[in-house]
Amino acid sequence: MKEIPLYQVDAFTSERFRGNPAAICILESKDDLTDAEMQQIAAEMNLSETAFIIPMSGDHCDNFQLRWFTPKVEVSLCGHATLASAHVLFKELKVCREDIHFQTQSGELVVNHLGDRYQMDFPLGNPTPSEVSDLLCKNLGIQQNQIISTFKNEFKGELVAVFEVISAEIVKNLNPNWTALVNSKYNLDFGGVYVTARSDNEDVDFVSRCFFPWVGIREDPVTGSAHTVLGPFWQSKLGKNKLFAYQVSDRLGEIWMEIPTDNPNNRIFIQGKAITVLKGTLII
Repeated sequence: MKEIPLYQVDAFTSERFRGNPAAICILESKDDLTDAEMQQIAAEMNLSETAFIIPMSGDHCDNFQLRWFTPKVEVSLCGHATLASAHVLFKELKVCREDIHFQTQSGELVVNHLGDRYQMDFPLGNPTPSEVSDLLCKNLGIQQNQIISTFKNEFKGELVAVFEVISAEIVKNLNPNWTALVNSKYNLDFGGVYVTARSDNEDVDFVSRCFFPWVGIREDPVTGSAHTVLGPFWQSKLGKNKLFAYQVSDRLGEIWMEIPTDNPNNRIFIQGKAITVLKGTLII
């Protein structure tokens, strides 16, 4: 029998039961769990992401391996579970440095503790114009005359489709046909869809919602990785390097972004808050 420390953290919020919940499992070594056991735990937790933190050997106490699982698959990049993992290490486990280095499928991701926020150094997306099928629009509940533009982004072999629509109200009121959405065939073989619009709040630059029913998540409440794509799109559209966004799911999340002017390594800094809602022990 194994006992594994377990936390649940609401990310991209300072309020409990808002933002995006992630489960965080603290392992002692890479041999504690098999990949199959990690996937079973993620299915049991039934959250959009369950993260596994594994200390790495060496002299630095700020270096960890980090893996992310949906209830169905392992993914190559997850923002809210990275934020939640850093929060657990900084706040709950009192890691001794100002920054944490996570070794992941997306390379090294560095998280800094900045006052009441955490800043993640993530790879910058590269959204490109793309035609998206009319059937996908219909299944999402979007009318053709509500669409401004469509584009796609591919990262580590994972493809997403993105819709820019004419108003934030359309984004907020979307009600997809889930059965049709999952079971239909489209012109792109993607794992997720982002829908975004300029905000109707002068203090917020843009809003979005994100859907991943193909990997076991109907709607992801707040999606850090999506903003590696939405950030450069809205930077180009608004002419701003610093952006603030709402993800307008029922749980609502707040995301701050900065894209450096001099950016040879194509990075984006994503900031958010987090709060612990559960501490316990996983027994397997």
